[in-house]
Amino acid sequence: AALFWVRWSDPAQRRYRNLFRKASAAAPPPLRPGRLHRSVPMGLPGFLLTRAALLSSAAGQSTCGDGIHCLKVAGAVEKLTFNCRQAGPAMGEASVGNVMLLHGFPEWSSMYVPLMRRLADRGYRSVACNQRGYSSGARPDRVTDYDYNTLAADVWAIAAAFNFTSGGSKFHLVGHDHGGILGWVVAASPRGAASLLSYTSLSVPHPAAFSAGLFGAAADQKQQDVSQYFSIFTLNESASLRGSILYHTMGATTSDADMGDAFADATSFQKAIWWYNGAMDASVIAMPPVISAWELTKRGSFASAAMRALFGGTPRPGNAAAHSPGSVGMPALYVCGGSDFAILCNRPYALKTADYCAAAEYSYFEVDCGHNLLSCAKPDETEKVTAAIIAHLDAAGREGGDSAYAYV
Repeated sequence: AALFWVRWSDPAQRRYRNLFRKASAAAPPPLRPGRLHRSVPMGLPGFLLTRAALLSSAAGQSTCGDGIHCLKVAGAVEKLTFNCRQAGPAMGEASVGNVMLLHGFPEWSSMYVPLMRRLADRGYRSVACNQRGYSSGARPDRVTDYDYNTLAADVWAIAAAFNFTSGGSKFHLVGHDHGGILGWVVAASPRGAASLLSYTSLSVPHPAAFSAGLFGAAADQKQQDVSQYFSIFTLNESASLRGSILYHTMGATTSDADMGDAFADATSFQKAIWWYNGAMDASVIAMPPVISAWELTKRGSFASAAMRALFGGTPRPGNAAAHSPGSVGMPALYVCGGSDFAILCNRPYALKTADYCAAAEYSYFEVDCGHNLLSCAKPDETEKVTAAIIAHLDAAGREGGDSAYAYV
């Protein structure tokens, strides 16, 4: 899956290569009834934790797998319920540190399970939730409900529900793809400066650097070409257009069986796509120019040309990001897959991410991988990413520690 989609030539994305293939979604299994686990007094939106799955008395396992607990986080105001995973020490028990993990598009919190187990082995408590538009109980019906400022508020509400910020505590944040963009927004906020120990972005450069690559005099033409679907995904009811092709090629082929979350139809999948609208509505990232199918073909961007021919679109200039997040001051790690065909994360525009991080607190790490950095084609490369994340958290968590270091 990808925030900035089509990479038909990426080996990790072969299931998307045939744009016209249709697949049917299996009916999602029902969620197991939960019981009240604990409530956490907090401000809006007022979240409660409920246990969605009971542990096996034989092996200490939950329906989310060995060592992973399934929980629900229910909003008292918006009436949203997020399906979450937790690993490591339980709340109230000592831990090395707390870590929140944000997934991308169209992904689920399950992408982080192997990393969560590794973090638990190191003594970290980690939480990953199926976010707004993904959890079956957190899919509001208005596009305005997916503004990035609202998504950022979800992060803080969930952090409070898990006691990550109680008593002035701080936590680590990791984001991939759309979760990476959201993570930058959260990290650059005043609250992020006060509450985050570190930030790790997987695949996605700082939004200001990314926006400069998408629009303006110094834009990267190749990145503009491969990001043409921005203007397609943000079309009205895009998931239902052209025979619901976006749904059949992306939404119907993915689910989180452990949580009972899936996209039953194009209407439900539209909620996940609205993250694109939310990023544009909040103007945290630029919209690249709309380029004709003929021009894209001449440039050799055949996948983007096919999408443009299918969905149409009159060429127009695009627009800048009016509210890209500012610099981050906490230790920041940016991990890039050198063969990522959606986000060209090792090109000069992306490497300017360093300009938006405190110089002594920033590290860049590149691996031989595509977009999905936690499931690289080469297992050794995935291991490098995992080791880099853990080393970053370890260094940032040390009092006065230096997080700028070399990875092997």
